[in-house]
Amino acid sequence: MIILEHDQQFHLVKQHDHAQASGQIARQMNIPRLTFDSRTDDVYIAVDEHDRGWIDLDETPIWNDKTQTPFSFEDYPLYPKLQFYRLGLDEVEVQSPYAALLCSLHYASFFEDVQDSKALAFYEQERTRQRRLLQQLALWEEDDHEAIDTFYDLLQFCDHLSLFICLSTVDKEEENFRWQDNGFRQRFEHLDFEHIMPRWVDESTIALTPFPLHEPTRVTVKEKILTASEIEQHGLADAYHAASYREREVLLTSG
Repeated sequence: MIILEHDQQFHLVKQHDHAQASGQIARQMNIPRLTFDSRTDDVYIAVDEHDRGWIDLDETPIWNDKTQTPFSFEDYPLYPKLQFYRLGLDEVEVQSPYAALLCSLHYASFFEDVQDSKALAFYEQERTRQRRLLQQLALWEEDDHEAIDTFYDLLQFCDHLSLFICLSTVDKEEENFRWQDNGFRQRFEHLDFEHIMPRWVDESTIALTPFPLHEPTRVTVKEKILTASEIEQHGLADAYHAASYREREVLLTSG
């Protein structure tokens, strides 16, 4: 679950819904390779489905007594999270082995420098999956690996931009956005490898500089909003299930 605490309310976005917003962005990315590569559809599957493992975890949010907020993707207990990460990657592989390769690279990157034994085991299992899929798909050539690098950066960029939409607001500058002080980490050749900087223009518009999309694009994210009093009165699970979804629309435009 993605949690934004704002104006004494909790904005809750399911990870899989955030991934769908990432997919909206991916389909508008002005990446030259996307126009001719035979695996473009697999790339879109990877972006759409990269948080598939969170579907069951996010069905009912749970409360974090330490922070007095719902558990988010950042502080959710590690060991169950690892199990569902693996399950989600297995399910993506059934849809598209190439998409699973990109998603596996994405998830393995979370654990490259960890010391926890179970996290290290997950990392090694995903490295094994990656080697198996590279062999299965016969991805031997230099151009194959250049494509993988480009599409991996695309997946991570769309993921991070969608998170920026979900986790920041125009009037909360200190949260805008702790990962992106110097722009997004992913850089693209056709943008001269410049860091892309996001900036809230107003409550429903984000400017991107340089602009990485084909055209100004509206992105829609589903969320539920709960107050602390609703949670206290009904409990988090019941309050969440009783709440209605609302759609938050943001325009991505050139800076």
